[in-house]
Amino acid sequence: MLSLAVVGTAHADPATGRLLRVTPKLCEITGYSEEELLNMTLAELVHPEDRQKNLEGFQQTVRGEIPEYEAEERYARKDGQVVWAAVNTTIVRDEMEQPLRAVAVIQDITAHIQAENGLRFMAEAGEVLSSSLDYEVTLSSVASLAVPRLADWCAVDIVAEDGLVRRLAVAHQDQNKVSRAQEIQRRYPPDSDAPHGVPGVLRTGRAEFYPEVTEEMLTAVARDEEHLELLLRIGFSSVIIVPMIARGKTLGTITLVSAESGRRYEEADLRFAEELSRRAALAVDNARLYREMHGSRDELEAILGSVDDAITAQDSTGRLVYANEAAARISGYPTVQEMLQVPPQEILQRFEITDESGRPFQPEELPGHLALRGERSPEKLLCLREATDEERWAVIKARPIFDEEGRVRLAINIFRDVTERKQSEEELRESHILLHSIVEGANDAVFLKDRQGRYLMVNSACANVLGRPKEEILGKVDSDLLPPEAARQLMELDRLIMTTGEVGVYEEEVPMAGGMRTFLTTKAPYRDSQGEVMGVMGIAHDITERKRAEVEVEARSRQQAVVAELGMRALADTNLSVLMNEAVSLVARTLDTKYCKVLERLADGNELLLLAGVGWKEGLVGNTTVSADLDSQAGYTLLSNEPVVVEDLLTENRFSGPPLLHEHGVISGVSVVVQGRDEPFGVLDVHTAEPRTFSRDDVNFLQAVANVLAAAIGRKRAEEAFIQVREAERSRIARDIHDEVLQDVIHALKEIDTRRQRPETGGQGAGLEEAADALRHSIAGLRAVIFDLPLAGGEEGGDFVEQIESLVKLNRKNSPDREIEFSIEGDLPRTLGRKTEVELQRVLQEALTNVRRHSGASRVSMTVGASGGKLWAEVEDDGRGFGPETPAGMGTRGMRERAHALGGSLKIEGEPGKGTRVRFEMALSTDGKEAQPEEAIRILLVEDHASFREAAAAVFEQEPGFEVVGQAGSIAGARKTIVDGEVEADVALVDLTLPDGSGGDLIKELRAVYPRAQALVLSATLDRAEVARAVEAGAAGVLHKSADMDEVMEAVRRVRAGETLLPLEEVVELLRFAGSQREQEQEAHQAIAQLTPREKEVLQAVAEGLDSKEIAQRLRISATTERNHVASILAKLGVHSRLQALIFAARHGVVELR
Repeated sequence: MLSLAVVGTAHADPATGRLLRVTPKLCEITGYSEEELLNMTLAELVHPEDRQKNLEGFQQTVRGEIPEYEAEERYARKDGQVVWAAVNTTIVRDEMEQPLRAVAVIQDITAHIQAENGLRFMAEAGEVLSSSLDYEVTLSSVASLAVPRLADWCAVDIVAEDGLVRRLAVAHQDQNKVSRAQEIQRRYPPDSDAPHGVPGVLRTGRAEFYPEVTEEMLTAVARDEEHLELLLRIGFSSVIIVPMIARGKTLGTITLVSAESGRRYEEADLRFAEELSRRAALAVDNARLYREMHGSRDELEAILGSVDDAITAQDSTGRLVYANEAAARISGYPTVQEMLQVPPQEILQRFEITDESGRPFQPEELPGHLALRGERSPEKLLCLREATDEERWAVIKARPIFDEEGRVRLAINIFRDVTERKQSEEELRESHILLHSIVEGANDAVFLKDRQGRYLMVNSACANVLGRPKEEILGKVDSDLLPPEAARQLMELDRLIMTTGEVGVYEEEVPMAGGMRTFLTTKAPYRDSQGEVMGVMGIAHDITERKRAEVEVEARSRQQAVVAELGMRALADTNLSVLMNEAVSLVARTLDTKYCKVLERLADGNELLLLAGVGWKEGLVGNTTVSADLDSQAGYTLLSNEPVVVEDLLTENRFSGPPLLHEHGVISGVSVVVQGRDEPFGVLDVHTAEPRTFSRDDVNFLQAVANVLAAAIGRKRAEEAFIQVREAERSRIARDIHDEVLQDVIHALKEIDTRRQRPETGGQGAGLEEAADALRHSIAGLRAVIFDLPLAGGEEGGDFVEQIESLVKLNRKNSPDREIEFSIEGDLPRTLGRKTEVELQRVLQEALTNVRRHSGASRVSMTVGASGGKLWAEVEDDGRGFGPETPAGMGTRGMRERAHALGGSLKIEGEPGKGTRVRFEMALSTDGKEAQPEEAIRILLVEDHASFREAAAAVFEQEPGFEVVGQAGSIAGARKTIVDGEVEADVALVDLTLPDGSGGDLIKELRAVYPRAQALVLSATLDRAEVARAVEAGAAGVLHKSADMDEVMEAVRRVRAGETLLPLEEVVELLRFAGSQREQEQEAHQAIAQLTPREKEVLQAVAEGLDSKEIAQRLRISATTERNHVASILAKLGVHSRLQALIFAARHGVVELR
């Protein structure tokens, strides 16, 4: 990453230096826009102090005196900051060697220069601190050294040995200002209990860092107005206060103040100041230790012996005069005394000494040797290898001690063992190599991007995904490599990661040469050593095949569910028309095809009738036929008796036509045979108007549906055959009983009557009389059975009045000793429909049978009539009646069941000794036909899926009592239908999820135009909030699209009758929920209204992925003001993080995610 320095280029006029072309990087370095730079010269960018040198070098290059101009110069940014740049300027010449243009390459080396300056300053400060044990003098010198290189002001406060705090030094280039500062301190001495500033740092031992000093801060610390005025004159802009800590004790503070220079300290400056304070603290501590140990060698030995660093002292001849325990241990000697007896040269000969690059290092260049010569040298990092091959890395430094005459008295050597640190660095390097190998060898795509989305690193797998070599990817953004929409989505996710600073896992689709691929990508923020987000890193795993497998499994599951559902419906309902309409609708939806149809093979075998279908032009279903030979796909399917898949109908050569498919623009399709018991019933097929490749699973699914239909057809035909056989058998039994059994019994009765009348019978008359009565009862019973057998069968109706009269006549014959009166009242219809007629006759017959068997009545009256939309029938007798304790018999229960089946009511009344009255009532239409609603229920279908809408319409149209008066696929279409008054519906079936809004909004409009109309929600997505809004708008019920059509039709009848499908408790709960949702929306709008325009600008900047520093720069506000804005936004919106605020703002349209 260190190689990714900011490098800008520019083309300039060699005559004037006027800039002709600049890169975005140069704009970034200088802070000027491209337009501003093109109105400037190269020299105008250079700092005034370096400008003359730059002009001379430029002109020499133009004149050809030097091949190129190279320099390290200061540049003045637009915002006043100074940056260091490495400049290389060359001249492009024509064939005549005349200058055409100047090309300047400018690299920002500010960080490098600052690092060098910092090292240089630290070395100088180290020399000052080590030059004397008088720390008051050395610290004052360090303060002067810091101005103006580190600060405009530098102050040093020291904690004296008596515990009092004393200001040791105040440095500034202007001595008059130093005097004023000292006067301010005298008049306003610091409060030792102050929570911040020097007292606070001394008390806590923690540095205080104020990147920006505001007037509010100065006001907070000022004692009075005059104090504030004095502080404001100083012009504080940035402050660092660091503690000087040694051995866990705070010895004082160093304060760095930026004022008139306008410099803003950063975290790196804080760390630099802390290192300076650490060294200063060490110098103070060492000086104090020296004072403490000056008169006590034993105390010195105790202290030096406790440190981990090896310390030795050599006299002017090079002889060792002192060594601590660590020195003896590291050098391999048992005791200090033994080490002191050995010449230093002999000690050095025990080691092979090399530098960091592995080159041999000469002993005479060691810091100790140089110190003996009175020279100061920087510390050295060296490797010492013993004969045992054991390596030891050490930082070695030395300092000469001079006598009063300036001659070297001693050389103090310090040897710090850093072996573990070097080993850690080597392990880290090897870890980096290993990590690179792992990343490069990974099958998953691995990448790293900067804040602008430029690729900084990609592995080979990522390069393969993007379809380009690595060198063509690095430095590019997604919009350079991918289609616009795919690039936009990836970059939005990158911005979200950088904004939130959180790890995220996403599914991303990337277009590749072989088609769209899906990746499961883990993205995380990439941070620098200070924790600042610098970009995004990610790992993308290709899950395309897994997703395809999931889609296939889901499709198969959905297909299996459809087959199972159709199978259950086929078992529950024998209405083949309804089943086939549902089947074609479900198949079209499941396979996502425009057309689906069932073709029935006609009796002659030459044609197929379009029996059911979706997608076809109006009027074709039920009326259109196609040929059953090679002139149609369906005919070819029947002849081949196997599934037929068509990729492109226009190039098909197995069959021709049919016109039906060409007229509808069919291209692809599948057809399968619907088998019958002895021969095929027909064909089930699907078609599309665009090229489509059908899978084997699709074909199997279609065949499974065809098998369900075949089973239902076979069952229906078997039932019809059974009914025919049963009715034929009923008729045969009735004839046999009438022609044989009944005639024989009548003949026997006549014989008994003849014998009973003969005189010779004598005493047998009474017995013959009983036998005759028994035979008469048998005859009546047989006649009832003969009547009931054909009554139970047959489908043909007749004249209902004549049937009732025949029933009365038969019962009069069966009960000759009982008077049966019959009357007709009102306008009784001549026909009621076969089912109603048969069941009503059975009710009346059961009532008359009960009279004959149980009542003992002598008179019976039967009345049948119709008026006022009702039909009634009443049977009343004068028999023994019944009381409340009398249980209901099988006949009574049978009458009630039949009455209920007819949709009517049965009432039976009686009192002991006063006879019985049976009354049946049912609703009757004005035309006298079977009971139906007064008029068909008018239905409006609002559904965006055409196949489902058309299938539902077909089912309603085939069911008596319903009329589909309008269809719409959107709110706009439905609104036009309602407002324009094109239709007037009784019940609207509304889908909640429509292309242009929520169906709940439409319900309110429908109820406003037609107050008596009812709305029934029929949707695949029953979101609780959407359902609550729909109920609040006036919906009478809610059903899922998977509900059976019988359930849907029953629900329509119920809501039309004024019923509410939802329990009252659920309605109340949904209304409460809708109110709560509305309150939340109102609260959100109120919170948004509290936001100031500036706070909305901050939110928009967050949405664009900017961090706090970038937001402050864009809005030209301080970082503190930006944080205050964010805190205010969080409080007003009632959220706890920037991410929550961003989600809230995006949801309510406050910001635009780009």
